[in-house]
Amino acid sequence: MVDNPRAGGAKSFDLLKNPLFLLGLEPTASLEKIADAYEDAVADQVASESEITTAREALVNPRQRLAVELSFLFDTPPSQVKVICAALKDHASSNDLVRAADRLAPLSQANLLSHVGAQEPSKDDLLFALMDAHARIEPEAIHSKLQSTRNAAGFVIPSLDSVRDQLHELLSLHTKAVLGGYSTATASARPVGE
Repeated sequence: MVDNPRAGGAKSFDLLKNPLFLLGLEPTASLEKIADAYEDAVADQVASESEITTAREALVNPRQRLAVELSFLFDTPPSQVKVICAALKDHASSNDLVRAADRLAPLSQANLLSHVGAQEPSKDDLLFALMDAHARIEPEAIHSKLQSTRNAAGFVIPSLDSVRDQLHELLSLHTKAVLGGYSTATASARPVGE
């Protein structure tokens, strides 16, 4: 999810490393489904065993799970998530991914734009779209969706304050990831200024 070092010490934001993506799960996955997906991922060698184990642990640990859910395409229908995941795995162009992000709800849009921005230097329009997406995220709506997905999965529902705090952390993570997409701080000055 965020473990790739970048130039200048910033961390990358990679949707394909999100535990839900890595294990091929939806946010409604129960402990049993997580265990099955873990075994399948190890057998299929989708990543190193330590990465797969870390992904499983993040999904079953309530503290880590919220960060995983909010850094996923959480407010996107599962059929659309599969299409976007396939596009990411097929190394779709940045332009195609940005166009796909335009059709997503704010949280998913912010996550996809951050993924694109972390991979290469961002143009000013991507930075503006990312700020706009974050401004449109409604913590109450996200909390409501978390209530339904956590109930379906059989996990404890986080407080609204926890959701707000984690969304604030996500904004910080997105900012660092997108700015880390530039080779130097000087290279980011013009797009950020615009």
